[in-house]
Amino acid sequence: MLDAVVIIVMIFTILPFEKRLRKLFDRLLNRDLQQYRRNVLTLFRALQGYHERDTFFGIVTRFITDQFKSSAVYLFDYHAGLNRFVATHSDETIPSIPENSSLVRELRKKKDVAEFYEISYTDKDNEYHRFLEDAHARFFVPLIYEGSIMAIMVLCRKKYGLEYNENEKEILSILGSEIAASLRRNQIIEEMREKDRQRFQVEKLASIGQLAANLAHEIRNPLNTISTSGETLLQKSITEAGREDLKRFIIEEAHRLNRILEDFLNLARIRMVTAAEIDMENMFKRPAWNCRTRTNEISPSRTKSMPTTKSLSAIPIYCSRRS
Repeated sequence: MLDAVVIIVMIFTILPFEKRLRKLFDRLLNRDLQQYRRNVLTLFRALQGYHERDTFFGIVTRFITDQFKSSAVYLFDYHAGLNRFVATHSDETIPSIPENSSLVRELRKKKDVAEFYEISYTDKDNEYHRFLEDAHARFFVPLIYEGSIMAIMVLCRKKYGLEYNENEKEILSILGSEIAASLRRNQIIEEMREKDRQRFQVEKLASIGQLAANLAHEIRNPLNTISTSGETLLQKSITEAGREDLKRFIIEEAHRLNRILEDFLNLARIRMVTAAEIDMENMFKRPAWNCRTRTNEISPSRTKSMPTTKSLSAIPIYCSRRS
């Protein structure tokens, strides 16, 4: 009887503490959940903008490592030219994963997060499999978009001897889908930029071709004059005055060719920009005088509104000086 009374007393004594503990745990769990949601939203906002591929994978790796307390996170990016998934980690000793490996085949079938022991390996002797075993890999998260695996994320065991739970596995599945969509958006932007670069290259080559055609045309004309003059000089029935004219033509066209080539070379030459003052008053004296002498029909009202040469002062103008 005494034992029963003691038990009842203990129950009534513990109940308030149990309620307080439950409220405390609820507050802690709710706070952790809210913090986790904020972190996920921060990640998604960060991935909305364009990032270089290495920067993108760095953001994802840091987030997964911090949120899931993983001892290590590896990302293997698919390279179509190599038919392999290559590690984005700076350690070059990490082996790549062949596209035809049993791991990739199993992930294509599952199309979801898989644990290390769930994969049926037929190539255990492969270098990548030994690396994953030594790294204590726990989860594989395939980044799949429209049935294609763009990258594979590998989570190793947790720090401090902790273990992953089922909720974290579901969260990884959701994150994998969102990260894959962001990665595909980055790829589309990269493809558009590459097309812009190619189009710019084509336009640049077309401009160079047009410039070369114009240059050839400009060179051909003086060459024709020089060639014709030279052939004429070979004839004996030319007067001395005509011979002198032809010689002058050849010299003039040779100078013309030299000017054309100098202008062409100046296009590719970096010009030093210097500041120089120009006397605007003297510059406009002659045109203004010509305007006054050529016409007398300017009305007095218009001449009053016209600027005089005295109102024009020397102002600095930036000019390019050929080196």
